[in-house]
Amino acid sequence: MLLAGFPLSKRNPYDRYKLSAEDLILDALRKGRKMKDLIQQFNSICFMTYLKKRDKKKISSFDLQVCLHCMLALIRLQIHDEDDHVLIAPKRKSLKRNNKRSLLNN
Repeated sequence: MLLAGFPLSKRNPYDRYKLSAEDLILDALRKGRKMKDLIQQFNSICFMTYLKKRDKKKISSFDLQVCLHCMLALIRLQIHDEDDHVLIAPKRKSLKRNNKRSLLNN
C-alpha cells in the first residue's frame, strides 16, 4: 500500500531525511527515553498512519512526514530492513514548466 510520495529536491535530498531520522533518535535518547520505548513509539506511529490510509481517512502532510521519519529511524536501528520498504520520491516539478502551462491557458 502506498502511503505517500514525497518529492525530493536539492533542499531535501534523501540523505537529509535519513540524517533527520538519526537526529530524532539521538534527541530522544538525550532526553532519557529508553530504546525499547522509542522503537515501540515509532512502530505505533507507522501502524496508526497505515490504519488511517487503509480506512481512507485524511492524513495530513505533517503526519506523513512524521511517519517517514519514524520508518527511517526504524531502518537506522535495524528493526526493519531498507530493502523491505519503498520510498517513492518523484522529482519536484520546476516552476518554469508550470508558468509555461499557465501562459498557454490564458
